[in-house]
Amino acid sequence: MWRQAGHPEDGGPRRSQKYAGTDRQCRGRLLAVLRDCAGPVPGSRLEAAWADQPQRDRALDGLVADGLVDPLPDGTFALPGTALVPGTHAVPGSPTSA
Repeated sequence: MWRQAGHPEDGGPRRSQKYAGTDRQCRGRLLAVLRDCAGPVPGSRLEAAWADQPQRDRALDGLVADGLVDPLPDGTFALPGTALVPGTHAVPGSPTSA
């Protein structure tokens, strides 16, 4: 089709979306906090990572919906498979030693 149209100009270089302040940056910052911790993270740690509450809540809801973050019953958050099974030192799905 492009050839049939006579090789039209593409309109010049495309502007890329800025990254600073985007939901994508917020999601990345929240995931970085979770990655840097050995276990579940209290909501206050995520609040400290991103000041804009509506944007932070939207990003966290999206991460949960995408299966990238697990909200835990005690109000903390964890990466999938990194929360300890209550009353043990075992991570769900991890092999147990005999």
